[in-house]
Amino acid sequence: MEVPRVSLPMVYSFLISAIFFQFVIAGSSDDLKVGFYSYDRTNSKTYCPSAETTIREAIKEALGNDYGPAASLIRWHFHDCFVRGCEASVLLNKSADIPNPENAAFFNMRGYYLIEAAKTSVENICPGVVSCADILAFAARDAFYLLTGKSDSDLYSVSAGRRDGNISLLTEAGTFLPRPDFDFSQLTNSFADKGFSTDEMITLSGAHSVGQSHCSSFTSRLYPYNPDQIDPSYAQALQMLCPQNAAVNGVVPQDNVTRDTLDAQYYTNVLNNKVLFFSDWALRNTSDLVAKATIQSYTTPLIGNALWKSKFIAAMQKLGKLDVLTGTQGQIRKTCGANN
Repeated sequence: MEVPRVSLPMVYSFLISAIFFQFVIAGSSDDLKVGFYSYDRTNSKTYCPSAETTIREAIKEALGNDYGPAASLIRWHFHDCFVRGCEASVLLNKSADIPNPENAAFFNMRGYYLIEAAKTSVENICPGVVSCADILAFAARDAFYLLTGKSDSDLYSVSAGRRDGNISLLTEAGTFLPRPDFDFSQLTNSFADKGFSTDEMITLSGAHSVGQSHCSSFTSRLYPYNPDQIDPSYAQALQMLCPQNAAVNGVVPQDNVTRDTLDAQYYTNVLNNKVLFFSDWALRNTSDLVAKATIQSYTTPLIGNALWKSKFIAAMQKLGKLDVLTGTQGQIRKTCGANN
């Protein structure tokens, strides 16, 4: 069979078309700006100068005196960005056009009502201006601020200008998200596929210092129990909270030391075999020198927590720029759970 000849003009035409198509389907993180909603007061479609403070106050009011559910805001943002990019597909609920959405995979995720509260508040002052994708990014930053002690230095800058996608697929959540049963190699590969280093993967894993998990996510580690993987006293406490074959899928704190504070305690828990997930323990059970050095640096007295916070902020800022929609791409949803 003769192979058809391909001319150079044909090749150039194909390459130009491919490049154009890439820019059409995915926005550039360079289009994001800090202070995006205050950037151009002449453009009513992007101007909402109090957007960030409105979102923060709405979340604080909805939380009341219990900041625990704020941990889910960081997870919503992470899960969103890791699947289709930071375009709020994770917030789309089941509907006629979305029969199997991403969020069907997250039965143990709290905090959806916080996003709804933030969206309602910002729509009241600037209807049709602020995307749900940007709300997720701001909300994750605000959760960090609330859960680390409300220091002004923890209100890190967030670039904005994202727009919302209109597709949400459960199958993609299963494909792209790291799972609690991943080993170290699977974790590093999952994060590397999104452009994150081993150091950044371990840094972002520190989000497991706060929040809750359902028993079903880790009971395979308790029955049978492996004393090489879980501290005996910790395992006994978990077995009390999560009996084998229990009818009710209970919840336990991810960090039983500083359960409502986002800090570097997680890394001490890792070294002490007092973590819930196999993927948490996998960070300790590796010969990778970068992993060992990173964990050790975060457990250093006096400076470890500050070091972790600064690197976590940088990793979150990088996370928020994954595969964004910008400009005229996508939409600005009227409600975060449904397409316009």
